[in-house]
Amino acid sequence: RKAATDVLITLLNSKDKAIVSTAEKVTSSLQSSNPRAFKTLALATKSGKPDASRNGASRPGTAPLKATSSQPNKPGAMKARPTTAPKSKTANVPSAPAKNAPSSGTADEKFDESALPSLDESIDCLSGLGIPQWGDDADDGGVLTGIQSSNWKQRMGALNNLAAFYESNGDSEFSSIIFLFVLVKACTKSFQESNFNVAKAILELFKVLFNIHAERQTAPESFFYAPIVKLAAEKIGDRKLTASSSSCLDCICIVKDPHRVLHVATKAVDGVKSPLVHEALLVWIKTFSVSFGLSALSQGVKDVLVWILKECENNNMKVKNSARDVLGEMYTQLGPVLESFVKSSDVSSSVSSLVEKVFKDNAHDPNANQVERKLKCVTMSSSNGPKGGSGRGGNASSMLAVPTTDLMSALKSDCLDRMNDTGDKKSWRNRKEALDEVDAALGKCGGLLSTEGKAFVQLKQLAANLRLRINDSQSNLKPLAASVIGSLLSHLDDTAQAKLGPVVFPALVNAAMNDMKKTMRDAAVSALVLGTDSPKQNGGGTNAAS
Repeated sequence: RKAATDVLITLLNSKDKAIVSTAEKVTSSLQSSNPRAFKTLALATKSGKPDASRNGASRPGTAPLKATSSQPNKPGAMKARPTTAPKSKTANVPSAPAKNAPSSGTADEKFDESALPSLDESIDCLSGLGIPQWGDDADDGGVLTGIQSSNWKQRMGALNNLAAFYESNGDSEFSSIIFLFVLVKACTKSFQESNFNVAKAILELFKVLFNIHAERQTAPESFFYAPIVKLAAEKIGDRKLTASSSSCLDCICIVKDPHRVLHVATKAVDGVKSPLVHEALLVWIKTFSVSFGLSALSQGVKDVLVWILKECENNNMKVKNSARDVLGEMYTQLGPVLESFVKSSDVSSSVSSLVEKVFKDNAHDPNANQVERKLKCVTMSSSNGPKGGSGRGGNASSMLAVPTTDLMSALKSDCLDRMNDTGDKKSWRNRKEALDEVDAALGKCGGLLSTEGKAFVQLKQLAANLRLRINDSQSNLKPLAASVIGSLLSHLDDTAQAKLGPVVFPALVNAAMNDMKKTMRDAAVSALVLGTDSPKQNGGGTNAAS
């Protein structure tokens, strides 16, 4: 049977189209007469398994009989562990992505797991790989009987043997990884192992498998990596598994979009009450931020930041301190953009105070995103090069969108009228209230002002009204008006700032040079400085257009 199968596979893989066509017509009859043989041929040809240069032919093989039916009953031998993996109803088994196939972190995350091979098909495939001790008895270190055993030591030993085999033969047997996944999932209760030794063995096995993906620069499908991310995240709080879980998460981030990995991890931890798990994951996220850089998350930084801010409200002090440490590293890399985002977010006063202290205790490094990082995702295209390229990232604003505010909607409808009120001697109070109202609204703006459509026209009208107050009859209002103008210009992007500046610059220059009071001259100069600098949310520096 094996020899006949090898011959058919060789014909199906022929470079002569006529031979392939004839062979396909003949073998198609097996679909009804011998479905098992047909599936074996389909798997072998579609996955790229047959290779005439290796031992003369492929090795589809057959599964050895399980311990419960063929192995002699030895004293102390463990019973086979029951499995509940459903059999697949289709022969269209997906093959692992070929080397150098297009893959990225934005790959389709929807996968029909019913298309996965059945447990029997998986055992059939793995049986022909020549895995050492594959068909031996569990007590003798057998892999198949060991992984199905109820004895945790035998399961752990089988997993370790599989890890050793794939570490040595992973590249040549890459197409069989999907079958290994099905077997391990079926024999470990869908990776829900309570024994930490077995859980560690699972993590170590998949570290090997993800390293194989990294060598081929191939991103794994969601069905493959998501359960392992969940396992690692849930076990990371166990001191005996912290190191294995952390390193496994690193391995996954190297081959899969880190944003997706952290999304799965944080979602898994949300369902865990133990503060140890939350603390440990936060510690790993800080390490990730240093090793990969926040640029690896691209625009996913926002989702991670929202989760960290939520962890800042945790009642456990260690969790809160860990969240604060992560924010400190994020501020070092993102700077004012992060400050603007938090300021515009709906957070409690306690979190706001904690975050402000973090920003004071940590200095922003403008060059942080240009640093070559220790690790990088090799299956994603970076902003600086092709897939697997530089570990450097773009600027902070490209990772975390600066929120915009419609200033005029935050003001009372009669604000501009009150700002121009000169009806009587007491009307200066109305003008001051209007200036204070604009100043307060700008103070609450964590990002930039909206300048789309009608918003810019309204801002231009506001600037014209503020310009009049630079020469107000009430001398105490003049420096206040200049200060508000400076704040207004500092919340505009470079283009809008350059367009709005000419409305107020002449009056500010005149006041800076000719006003009798030093406080007004200083306020005018400060406004000119703010009006000719790019907003700090965009990195600061001189705005040449202004």
